[in-house]
Amino acid sequence: MTLGDGVFWATLLVLTFFSLYIITNHNKWKLVGKVFAGILLLSGIVWLGVFAYIEYEDRAIILTGLDGVDLGVTEVEVILAKGAASEIINSKDGKQRTLVYEGYSNHTTMVMLVKNESNFKVELICKNGGYLNIMGLGLYSSEKDVVESLGEPKHISINSEGTSKIISYPIWNISFEIEKKRVTEICAMEWERVRFIDEYHEI
Repeated sequence: MTLGDGVFWATLLVLTFFSLYIITNHNKWKLVGKVFAGILLLSGIVWLGVFAYIEYEDRAIILTGLDGVDLGVTEVEVILAKGAASEIINSKDGKQRTLVYEGYSNHTTMVMLVKNESNFKVELICKNGGYLNIMGLGLYSSEKDVVESLGEPKHISINSEGTSKIISYPIWNISFEIEKKRVTEICAMEWERVRFIDEYHEI
C-alpha cells in the first residue's frame, strides 16, 4: 500500500466513525435507512440502463459498411470518406480494384470495388489490426464467441496451408477470418461468402 492509499483509507475510516457518532447521538437511523435504500434503488436503475444499452449495441444487425465506408458506394465516395489510398491494386481482367489503407499500429483496411456497368462499386470491406467492435465482437475475439453470438456459419473456407479459415454469415453481411481460434480480420460483404483463392484439400 502506498502512502497516498494509506491516507485515503485512514480519512475514509475517520469520516465513517464520525458519521456513525453523529447519527447515533441524533437518532437518525431511519433517515439513514431511507437514504441507503434510495441509493440502492438508483444504483439498480443505472446498472439496468447500462446493461440494456450494452445489449442493444451488441445485437446482431445487417452490416451496411465498415471503418467509415459503406457497401455499394463508388470509388470517389470512398476517397471522399477516407482520403487517397496507400495502394491501389487492379485485377488482371480490370473488373476488380482494391484500395488499401494503411493505419497506425499495423492495422489495414482493404476496400474491394467491382465494376458494374460503367462504375466501380464497393462489394467488400475488410479490416485487420486496430480496434473494432461489431455486434459485440472484435479483432481477437474467440471463434467460440462468434459462434455463440451469431450461430454456426453458413460457409467455411480454409486456406491451402490449413492455418487460417474464413467463416461467413451472409444473413448479416459479415465474415471473420480466424487464426489459432482468434479473429484476425472482419469483413463487411455484399457476397454470399468470402473464400480463399487457394483452398485446403485433403490429399
